[in-house]
Amino acid sequence: MCKMGCASIEMEKVEVLADFYRLFDLGRTRFLIAFRHPNSPNDAFCMAHLLWQAVPQAAKDRGFTLKYPVHSYFIYDRGIPIWAAVATLSYRPVIESPTTGLLRSYR
Repeated sequence: MCKMGCASIEMEKVEVLADFYRLFDLGRTRFLIAFRHPNSPNDAFCMAHLLWQAVPQAAKDRGFTLKYPVHSYFIYDRGIPIWAAVATLSYRPVIESPTTGLLRSYR
């Protein structure tokens, strides 16, 4: 059980995100994580758990460490679907495979 009040958090492909953070730390890529706005306060806690615990653990499991702290900037705006569509049309994927899902990398 999470201390946040979530009964459980299921995460998939965290190692892919850890790899992106590693490439970002090395200055080899930039990336954007886009998701729908939270439906409950627990959504923000889940993102915090992902970035502060799951991603560093996935990096450790893969044999590397990430710069501390693993973080991101969160932007909330009703217009995100408008500018996000433009961003997705002009992206240049650095890593693209069936395992990355909707995760895209920007250079």
